[in-house]
Amino acid sequence: MSRILRSFIFLLIAAQAFINVSYSTAAETLETFLEKTFKEELAKKMKLSEDDFSIQFESIRVYPALKSAATFNSKTAKIFGFGAVGAKRAQGLFSLSLVISDGENAGERTVSGVAKIIGPVLIVKNNILRGHIIGEEDVQSIRMPWKTLSSSSLAMSKDEAVGRRARNFIAKGDPVSSEALDEPVAITAGENIALTVLAGPGVIVHSRAVAKQEGRVGDFIRLEQPDTKKILMGVITGKKTVEVRL
Repeated sequence: MSRILRSFIFLLIAAQAFINVSYSTAAETLETFLEKTFKEELAKKMKLSEDDFSIQFESIRVYPALKSAATFNSKTAKIFGFGAVGAKRAQGLFSLSLVISDGENAGERTVSGVAKIIGPVLIVKNNILRGHIIGEEDVQSIRMPWKTLSSSSLAMSKDEAVGRRARNFIAKGDPVSSEALDEPVAITAGENIALTVLAGPGVIVHSRAVAKQEGRVGDFIRLEQPDTKKILMGVITGKKTVEVRL
């Protein structure tokens, strides 16, 4: 799972983004609200349907506690971030902050617990040799419990895998992880690229050049200026973009 994957906010890293959540239902149980919210976020991040996920809560803890029969209006709820870090990622642990009204008082509460998630997992259909470029025909998505997987295999969509090179051998049926694949090629040899030259303090020159090598973001490659035929070395900063420091 790529840089996009590493930023995935559920079960991979603690999300810092402020997310407003609103549903048309006047009132609902906390468990129903959490299920809707998790499905919505997972589907959005993986570009899939909410129906692709099943979520069961093994435990839910609220502090300060709600009344036993409490429900709340979801329009008053705001999620400030949720997720688990380290070895707890694949265990299904979650923690989030909600603004909840229990009928008498509205205030921020901490909600934590354990969620069992069954969702799509990308696996390889055949043995993949080291150096192989992953194609559409090499992978498929199946549903399985996420608790059994390493966090690097979660939220891996087909779009994130296709076109990337296998770093090592991947056995048939194994889940695809971000660590198993190189970053996608950002520049190929012979391409015209956008060149930014940092010529000194406050001096920035924008130009064009021709890549002499392929590479990924962060790689240094050779490039040629078409007018002078001068060869430069620059670092790839993005898709078809290179920066040179003189």
